[in-house]
Amino acid sequence: MQRSKAIQGRNKIMSRSGNLSAVSMLAMACVLSGGVAAAQGTSETSSTEAVDQVRSEEGVTDAVADDEVVLERVKVTGSLIPRSTFELPSPVTVVDAEELAKSSPSTLAAALNNLPALVADSGPTASSGTLRSAGQNFLNLRGLGNDRTLTLVNGRRFPGSTPGGQVDTNMIPQGLVERVEVVTGGASAAYGSDAVAGVINFILDTDYEGAKVSGSVGITEEGDGLEQRISGTYGKALGENVNFIISGEYYDADGIDGDARDHRTQGRFQVSNPNGDGTAANPDRIVIGQARIADGSLGGLITSSGRGASAFTQSLVGLQFNPDGTTSVFDTGTFSNGAFQNGGDGVNLGLYAPISRPLSRATVYSGLEFKPTENMTLFVNGGYSAYESSNTLIPFHAGRDGATISASNAFLPSVIASQMTSRDTFRLGRYDSEFDMELQAEGQNKRLELGFEYEAGDYYLVVSGQYGDNAEKARILNNVIPSYYAQGIDSRLVNGQAVCADTSNGCVAINPFGIGSYTQEMIDFFTDTSAADTDVESTVATVLFSGPLIDGIGAGPWDFAVGASTRSEKVEVTVDEKSEQSLYSTNNLKAWSGERTVSEIFAELNMPLIKDEVGAELLEVNVAGRHTDYEFTDAVDTWKVGINYRPFSDLRLRGSVSRDIRAGGLGELFTRGQSGTSRTLFFDTVTDPVNPPAYQILTTQSGNPDLRPEIADSVVIGFVYTPSWAPSLNVSLDWFDIQIEDAISTLSGQLLIDQCADGFTEACDKIIRNDTGTIIELLNSNFNLDQLTLKGLDVDVRYVVDVGPGSLRLRTLLSRMDEQVETDAISGAVVNRIGEVPTPEWRALVSMNYDLEEWNFFLQGRYRGESQLEPTFGPGDAEYNDVPSSVYLDGQIGYDIGNNMNMYLNVQNVLNKEPVFSPESTNLFYSSSNQSAFDQVGRTFRVGFRATF
Repeated sequence: MQRSKAIQGRNKIMSRSGNLSAVSMLAMACVLSGGVAAAQGTSETSSTEAVDQVRSEEGVTDAVADDEVVLERVKVTGSLIPRSTFELPSPVTVVDAEELAKSSPSTLAAALNNLPALVADSGPTASSGTLRSAGQNFLNLRGLGNDRTLTLVNGRRFPGSTPGGQVDTNMIPQGLVERVEVVTGGASAAYGSDAVAGVINFILDTDYEGAKVSGSVGITEEGDGLEQRISGTYGKALGENVNFIISGEYYDADGIDGDARDHRTQGRFQVSNPNGDGTAANPDRIVIGQARIADGSLGGLITSSGRGASAFTQSLVGLQFNPDGTTSVFDTGTFSNGAFQNGGDGVNLGLYAPISRPLSRATVYSGLEFKPTENMTLFVNGGYSAYESSNTLIPFHAGRDGATISASNAFLPSVIASQMTSRDTFRLGRYDSEFDMELQAEGQNKRLELGFEYEAGDYYLVVSGQYGDNAEKARILNNVIPSYYAQGIDSRLVNGQAVCADTSNGCVAINPFGIGSYTQEMIDFFTDTSAADTDVESTVATVLFSGPLIDGIGAGPWDFAVGASTRSEKVEVTVDEKSEQSLYSTNNLKAWSGERTVSEIFAELNMPLIKDEVGAELLEVNVAGRHTDYEFTDAVDTWKVGINYRPFSDLRLRGSVSRDIRAGGLGELFTRGQSGTSRTLFFDTVTDPVNPPAYQILTTQSGNPDLRPEIADSVVIGFVYTPSWAPSLNVSLDWFDIQIEDAISTLSGQLLIDQCADGFTEACDKIIRNDTGTIIELLNSNFNLDQLTLKGLDVDVRYVVDVGPGSLRLRTLLSRMDEQVETDAISGAVVNRIGEVPTPEWRALVSMNYDLEEWNFFLQGRYRGESQLEPTFGPGDAEYNDVPSSVYLDGQIGYDIGNNMNMYLNVQNVLNKEPVFSPESTNLFYSSSNQSAFDQVGRTFRVGFRATF
C-alpha cells in the first residue's frame, strides 16, 4: 500500500511559492524592530479593562461604583449602542484569548469548537476532499450551518472567504485577538443577514502598546503531526495624537497519513446485511472489522463477464491480477455483501485519506489612529492573510468508468486471451494506487478599512468603509479523465506494438493488469490537473450615529442608534477547459460569476423604565429594527425586542423575541456548480417513473436565482444569578427556540425525481430529458424547502475562590438540545434529529485554572453525551446505532520564569483516548469515527512561550 502523500504535497506547495515564509519573516521583522524602544516604556490600560470591571454576567464581580467613578462606554456584541455594562437581553459568552489558547493552542477555531454551542464541521481533520474545505476553518453555531453563523471582527463584517460569504477564521489575525464574544441568539436586527443562529465576534486589541512575542512547537505521541507557531505584536504611541500597531503570525502543521493510526488500519465499519430480515436478532446493517471495498483490487479484479460470454470467460470472475500480470483467486474474506467485505484482498480506502491535512498560514495586520482634535479619531487598518494546504483523495476506481476488457486487449496475458472468444468481454475493478490524486489549495485575503469616529458629549458618530478581496486557487493533481481511461484501455496489438483502437486525443494504450503496470506516459495521458480559481470581492460602507434620545422617565436616558449601510458582493470563478466539459472523475467545477448590492437602514432604542425601586432594581426594554433591500429578492424587515429585569441585586431576568433572516449566498444563487462522471457524490443511480429501470445519471449542482430569504423567529428566555452570599459565583441559564421557515436546502438524485412526480414543478424544471423522454442530466439545485426547529438550553457557571496560596477559577459551559426537527415543506415529513452524532443531546466544557504567584495549572474536560448514528433507525435497522458518551481531558502547566516571560507545556487528549466508533451513515467509508465529533489524532504535546517587552 502506497502511503498518502499529504506531507509531501505540503512540501510541493511550499517549494512552489514560498510566499508564506516571506510574509512571516517580514511580519516578524516589523514586530521586533521596535522591541528596544518598547522595552523602555510601559503598557497603558486598554479600553477593554473597563469592560472587565463591569462584566458581572460574564463571571467577573461588579465594580465598586460611586459618584466619582466614570465607566467608559464600549461596544458590546449584540447591540449597536455603546454601553457601560454587559447587561444585554441576549446571552453573550465571552472567552479571552488566553483561555482559548489553553483550550486548543493550534487555532482559535479549534478552541471555539470546544464550546458546547458550536459544532466542528471544518478544519484539518475534516477530510471531506472538496475544493472548498482544505485549509479553511468555519464556525457553526447550533449545528445550523456556518452559513447561518455570522462572524465579525471588532463588531464589523469581515471579508468573506467563500461565494456564500462565510469567513475563514484562519484569515483573522489571531495573535492580536483579545477575546471572543459569542451571541447565541438571532441578531439580524443589529448586524443583518446570516445571524440566524447567532454571532461570533473577534475583538482585536488594537490599542495595545508595547511588544509581545509568543511561539510554540507541538508533536503527537506517535511522533507525527509536527506543528510550529510564532506571533508578535508591536504597538506604540507616535507623539500625543498618533497610535500605530502591527501584528503578525505564522503557523505550520504537517499532515498525518491515513495509515498512521490503528482506528484507520483496523477498518471497522457498519455495512448492509444481505441476509438481514429487519429484526433486532438479524438487523439490516451489521458491524464488521477489517472492512474492505469488495468491488476491486489494487491490481485489478475481474468482477463480471459480458453478456453472452463463453463459459471460460465466465469462469474468470473472481480472479485478480498480480504485479507480474499473472492471476490469483481474490480473497473475499469471511464476509462479503458485494460492496464491502471483512478482510481478504479488498481495499481499505481509509489508508489513503489523511487523518489530518497539512496547513501553513500567515497573517499580518497593521493599523494607525490619528486624533486631529480631542473629539475626532481618524483610523485606517488593513491586513493580509494567506494559507496553503493539501489533501490526498481516495484512489480512482475504474470499475464503472469504461474498464471493459476485450479478448483483443494488447496487454491481456496470452494464457487468458487465447481462450476467450473474439466477442468475449469482462469488467475490471481496479483502485489505482500508483499515483495520488491530490488536492492542493492556497488562498489570500486582503482587507483595507478606513473611517473616523466623532464624539460630542454623549453622542457618537462612526463612518467607515471596508474593501476585501479573497482569492483562492485549487488544483487536483492527477485528476482522472474517465473517457480517456476507457479509450486507453481499448487497445490492440499492431505490428507488435500496443496501440489504441481510437487514436484521437493523442491516445496512449494503457496496461491495467497488476500493480506497477502503468508507465508515466500512460498516467500522463488519462490524468490532468483540474484547476479552479475563485475570487470573492466585497465592499461595505456604514454610518452609525448614537447617543441619548431623551432623558427618559426617571430611570435613565433612553439611548438610541441609527444608521445605514451598503454592501456589494462579487464572485468570479474560473476553471480549466476539461472541468467545464465535465471530463474529470471528481469536482468538475463550472465557471460562473455573480454580484449583488445590499442596502440597509437600521435603528435601536434602549429604554430604562424602572430603576432602584423595591422589587425592580432595573427594568429596561430594548428594541431594534432593520430594513434590508436586496438586489434580486424582495426587501425584508428584521426586528428584535428584548427585556432586562432585575427584581433584586442578585438576580437578573432577560429575554428576547426576534425576526431574523438569511439570504442565499451568491454561490446558492448563481453557481453553475460541479458535476461528476464516476464514483463520486455527484453521480446517482435513480429510478425514473417514466422509464422504470434504474440507471446512472450525470448530476450537476447549480444555483437558483429565485431563492427567497430564510425567515427565522427566535425566542430566548433566561436569567443571570450572582448571589450576594457568594459574590464570585455567577450562574446563567437561557432557553432558546429557533423556528426557520423557507430553509434553503438541496434536492438531489432520486429526491429530485420523486418531488417532481409529487407535483413540485420547480423540481421538474431541473430534470433534463432527451427526445425519447430518458433523463440525461439532473441539476441539483437549491430550493426553499424545509422548516427547521431547534430548542434547547445553555448554562454557564463560573466560580472564583482562594485555595491555599493561589486562586482557583472554575467554569462549566453546558448545552442541552431538546428538539432538532426537520420538516419537508412539500411532503410534510417530519424527522427529529435530536441526539445525532454531530449534535448530541448533551455537551459540556468544564475548565479549571489554578493560579499561583509563578505557576498556573489548567485542566479541561470536553464531554459529549450519548448520540445516535441515525435517529430514525429502530432495533432492526442496524446492529450499532447508539454511540456512547465520551470525555476528553486537556491540560496545561505554565511557569513565569521572570523578565515578563512565561513558559508552558500543553497536552491535548491527556488520556490518549481513541476516537469513539461512529461510522458515517453516508458511507464515508474511509473513517470508522465521525471526524467532526471525535479526536482523530491522539495525545498531543506542545511547548510554548509568551514574552512581553
